[in-house]
Amino acid sequence: MGTVLYRRKGEQFFDSYGDMLAGGKLYYYVANTTTPQDTYSEQTGATSNQNPITLDSSGRLLTPVFLGSNYDYKEVLTDANGVTMPSWPFDDIPKSVTAPASVTGFERLYLPFTQVSSVSIPVTLLVANAGYGYEADATGGNVVFNLPDVTTILAGTGYFVKRVDASVYNVTLAPHGTDPIDGVNASIIVPPGYNGIYLVCDGSAWICYSFHSPHARLAGAKQSVTANGATAINMNLGCHIDMSLTANATLTTTNVPPAGSLGKLTIEITNGGAFNVTSWPGTTVWTGGIVPTITSGSGKKDSVVLTTIDGGTNWRGYLTAQNMS
Repeated sequence: MGTVLYRRKGEQFFDSYGDMLAGGKLYYYVANTTTPQDTYSEQTGATSNQNPITLDSSGRLLTPVFLGSNYDYKEVLTDANGVTMPSWPFDDIPKSVTAPASVTGFERLYLPFTQVSSVSIPVTLLVANAGYGYEADATGGNVVFNLPDVTTILAGTGYFVKRVDASVYNVTLAPHGTDPIDGVNASIIVPPGYNGIYLVCDGSAWICYSFHSPHARLAGAKQSVTANGATAINMNLGCHIDMSLTANATLTTTNVPPAGSLGKLTIEITNGGAFNVTSWPGTTVWTGGIVPTITSGSGKKDSVVLTTIDGGTNWRGYLTAQNMS
């Protein structure tokens, strides 16, 4: 059976207050249904995980989650009492597709990390270092990794880059020449916070696997935004937003994580009067189909969560608190 790694062993989950989700549960279904669907604990698909998968006392996964190739998936995360967490369910998660026969796995990526801080010149990734991991800290400036010619890398190996800062600077992976990354000859950016990217060679192109760790919410990636009229939220500056609403506002986003990785905004809105958010980013679908009206009154606070998995074209909106003083 063909599988694809969706969640790593040891990933940690938190509730809406930032507390560890002890005893939480991950359920997997056929997309857009409530029909349970198996996930697997290893790449061959020979051993099924329990469904639901129960997190440990620190909210961590005790097993990796590999998706099968039968149907797309829906994922639901609940607490130990069965209460669904904000941002879930995730639906239409792509199933595994047949990979080139030369891609044999990713074991070599689990090697000691090389730590790289901000540098004024690119870091050249060597063929001899294929399979290594890198921790990038861009607190003091941009970090650029130059990839080698993809045809010189052994198929099934590659590089893992994890970002460990939440600064305004970029961590960029740049392809060699016309080499494609997921079919496009363009650099990719690792978003701020504890985010990471696997780049795996299939012999002629790079395949990108990205992940977002909940640790990013603890990394200080927070910003203050004054909203009035057209207001853009730059996600490179932080995804926890203290928003002062000083006039009616229309919200957009920039530097959204790429399609295939989770983009999440937690926005606490303090109204400066009788103002409202009249337009939300992209196409935002709200829980229950009801677009929230921001509580009127100076000093009144509302809280919303927005999530996207397609680069910001479509968002899901959750009103998590309202009419707080």
